[in-house]
Amino acid sequence: MSPRMPRAAFGVQGLAALMSGADPARAAMPVPEAFQDPHSRLDAFVRVEGDASGELVVQHDVGSVYSFFDGVTDRRLFDTERFALRRYRRIEAGWLRTERAVTVYRDPESHRIIAAWKNPWLERSVDVIDLAQESTHQFSVAELGKSYDIGITIHEDDVFVQHSSFAVEASPITPLSHPLHGQDDIWEGSDFLNFFCRLRDVNNRKLARVPAVSSYNRVSSLLPWLEMGDVASAMIVQTRSEKLKRVEELPRDLLDHAIKLYPTYLALPADVTLPPPVSASGMDFYKAEIARKSGPVAR
Repeated sequence: MSPRMPRAAFGVQGLAALMSGADPARAAMPVPEAFQDPHSRLDAFVRVEGDASGELVVQHDVGSVYSFFDGVTDRRLFDTERFALRRYRRIEAGWLRTERAVTVYRDPESHRIIAAWKNPWLERSVDVIDLAQESTHQFSVAELGKSYDIGITIHEDDVFVQHSSFAVEASPITPLSHPLHGQDDIWEGSDFLNFFCRLRDVNNRKLARVPAVSSYNRVSSLLPWLEMGDVASAMIVQTRSEKLKRVEELPRDLLDHAIKLYPTYLALPADVTLPPPVSASGMDFYKAEIARKSGPVAR
């Protein structure tokens, strides 16, 4: 049976606050003068996450997805893998990031990309839906510290760069329109990006692409394809990431999967302008895929 329990008092955003480890003492940690200027801080972030010269960067994430049900022992559900083609372009306001990304799911034991998954609470198989997204996002110097922030901590030659974002948005997949897939009328999600690099590389302004490894963590509403209906629960995604230079460096089966199903996501022309992100959740893409697989269900 599907677990039906009250939403935890702190909700998705409350759990996210706990995961972020945010506290006044950490927030008050001194930042070197070179990073206190908003322009320098944003430039450093672009060089760490991408490439300030405008060259293509391929981010590759691997990790796992975990359940978070109040009063129930949580478990690792399946593994996840994602690649994102990313390009930065300097604009008057700051930087413009164009991105195409594909997320797939893997069996933890066989490590194969899965098209179906046995839901242990429903005791039946559900169809897995990949996520393919493309967007253009503006990082404005004027909005740094307001609508978003970039945290930087330095210890000797080690640099830790943190970027967090929080979203609550209306969901196009609701319990009324999609009884199997709709958890709520809203979708909640909190993302935590953590980058690790060397101070000497960040200080080298001639280095447009700073070598870095990173982690990506998300606390959010459930994936709609789990078919859990309006159960009050959340999920946790935990991944580790690396920057690649070419899509050919991706795992062969992931690359073959993308060539077959998402060929346009394997290129990002320098002059392409994609639409602004409609949703952090990908719910619009999921809605279209659910309709494609099973026919329109909206009333």
